[in-house]
Amino acid sequence: MLAFIADVYDGPIAKRLTGRSDSDRAFGANLDSLIDIVGAGVLPGIILVSYGEFSSWYVPGAFLLLAAAALRLSYFNVYGLGETSTHYTGIPTDLVLLSFTSILLLEEVVALDEFRAILYVSTVVLAGLMVSAFKVPKLVDRWYYVLPAIACLIVAINVARIVG
Repeated sequence: MLAFIADVYDGPIAKRLTGRSDSDRAFGANLDSLIDIVGAGVLPGIILVSYGEFSSWYVPGAFLLLAAAALRLSYFNVYGLGETSTHYTGIPTDLVLLSFTSILLLEEVVALDEFRAILYVSTVVLAGLMVSAFKVPKLVDRWYYVLPAIACLIVAINVARIVG
């Protein structure tokens, strides 16, 4: 969720910085994408495989998520949103982070084998949504506050269930 919160605010903060060169902007964009690939591809993939007790059956789902995140972010780095665009094509990685972490909350309410199946299927669906033609509104106005608040709530619930 820290990756989610950082991803929501890094762009607006970077735009307010003065004196950045084109190289600085390109470096920041590529670093942001690398971090997003780790947060929305690598880490959820590792979590999926670990819930699958490192069975090789879970590797394709993890790889699919990683590949979708890399493809999505590579596409975004080349084509971007455009100055006037109000929608993303495909689900953005920050929403994948929020969705994946929310799905983890189901572990407490369903049997482990069912949870593993739900997690696997959800991971594949999220991978597909990242590279789909599905239009998702760009986060603006109140959503810069609402979604991070939801993220903090999800973190609190996960911490409480792990500690408690």
